[in-house]
Amino acid sequence: MNNELNNNETDTPRLEESGHLAPQPGGTEERGVLQIIRAIKSGELNPGKLSSDERRLCVQHFLYIEGLGVMEIALILHVSDRTIRRDRKVIHESNAIKADPELAGIYAGRLHAEMEACQQRIRKISRDQSVSASARIDAERQCFDMLDSTIERLQSLGILPTASQAIQADITLRNGHLDDLDALSSEIDRMKAIKRRHDTRSETSQIVADVDAREESAQDA
Repeated sequence: MNNELNNNETDTPRLEESGHLAPQPGGTEERGVLQIIRAIKSGELNPGKLSSDERRLCVQHFLYIEGLGVMEIALILHVSDRTIRRDRKVIHESNAIKADPELAGIYAGRLHAEMEACQQRIRKISRDQSVSASARIDAERQCFDMLDSTIERLQSLGILPTASQAIQADITLRNGHLDDLDALSSEIDRMKAIKRRHDTRSETSQIVADVDAREESAQDA
C-alpha cells in the first residue's frame, strides 16, 4: 500500500517556487510534457511561467498528438497566436530531415517492419471463427497487396533493383566487361565517334541522292 502511495506521489507534478515543474529523476521528455499539460489543465501551473523549451514541447504535443489549431493552443497557453506560429516554425525546422544516404535504408527497414506487423494483425483477426471465408480471402488479398506495394516502394528508394536496372547491368557486363569509370567513359566516347561517322555517312548519302535526282530530272527535261 505504501509503495502504491509513493508511486502516486511520484506521478504527481511538483511545482517549484518559480512556478516551473520540478525535475524528476528518470523521467522522459514525453512524460515531462504530459506532466506540464496535466498541471496546466488542473490549474496548478500558470502557462505564463513556462520556459520557451517547455512551451514548445507543449505546442508540439498539441499540434501532433491532439491536433489542435494555433488559436486553440494560444488560448490554452495564454500567449498570442504569433508566439505559437513562431514556435511552430522552430518545431518544423528542428524536425527537418537532411539528405543522408543512410536514411533510405533506415526508412526501408521501418516500412518493412510496419508491413509485416500489419499483415500479422490482419491474419490474427481473420483466424477468428466468426470470420467468413470470403473475409479471410479478402484479408489474404490485402496482405498480398501490402507486400506488393512495399516492394514497389523499396524499388523507388533504390533498395531493390528494378527490371530495367537488372537488364542495364547485364548488358554492361556482357559488352566489354567494364571495370571502372575511365573504361566506361572511353567506351561512351567510342560509341559517340561511331555515331558521328554514321551521321556523316548518312548526310553524304543524302547529298548524293539529291544530286542524282536533279541530274535525272535535267535529263528528262
